[in-house]
Amino acid sequence: MSRGDEKLDIGKEPSVMEDLYESIIGAIYIDSGMDLATVISVVERTLDVSSYVSDANTPKKNAKNLLQEWCDDKKHRLPHPEYKVLSAVGPDNKKTYECGVYIGEKLYGKGVGKNQKLAEAEAAKIALDLLTAEAKQPKVDAATVAQKLRELASKNKVPSAEYRDLGETENSNINVKEYAIECRFMGRVAEGRGLSKQDARVAAGLIILEEIEKEKAEAAKKTLTKSSKKAPKKAEAKVAKAKPDPKSADKSATKKAHQPKQKKKTFIKKG
Repeated sequence: MSRGDEKLDIGKEPSVMEDLYESIIGAIYIDSGMDLATVISVVERTLDVSSYVSDANTPKKNAKNLLQEWCDDKKHRLPHPEYKVLSAVGPDNKKTYECGVYIGEKLYGKGVGKNQKLAEAEAAKIALDLLTAEAKQPKVDAATVAQKLRELASKNKVPSAEYRDLGETENSNINVKEYAIECRFMGRVAEGRGLSKQDARVAAGLIILEEIEKEKAEAAKKTLTKSSKKAPKKAEAKVAKAKPDPKSADKSATKKAHQPKQKKKTFIKKG
């Protein structure tokens, strides 16, 4: 490698390193008398093959392919992602690219790389993370959650739910923002998270509602258990009441034994 290339740090470019590795493997193949077992042994010791393939026949898909499949999926039905170069900084032989991926009119991710391909791949990965996070958000209308909490407050004659903005979470970055909202209601405290403050508010309210429903179910279960324990005792009492007292039975039998036998009357028909 020339001094000029060294100054430009070309030796660290992925494409240069790939070419160099291929040359070394080719030389080993020829030097070993075209022995594939030797080549495979060297590759396994020097290259993490599992990072390139998921199994023996199926190669791993890159982020751009995965994003395209996500958008094409019938569950999502999103427009095809479009990639745009947002900036290219540096000399022509050593530029740093920043690319963005748009789905519809919304910018879903930005990526930076030594070439456009790497920058687009990074942007696609960030977009996938954002789409996955959005898909996990609760599909409940905010008005519905608020209405249920108001009804519970009115029914139990307690103050309405109170919310506190906790700001951005540790998961926030330049491309994706995650917010946290705290909800206090009926002695309970819950923290909800979402990609918007509204989503975080809904998530916090849902946690409170789920806790209340869980407590109701547990209380109903305890009541049912108590009732089932009392039922056998009542049944035993009825059985005991229905059984005759042995002592009373003996007295009754003795009394009958001492009673004088009545003589049978015989009627003679006169003719």
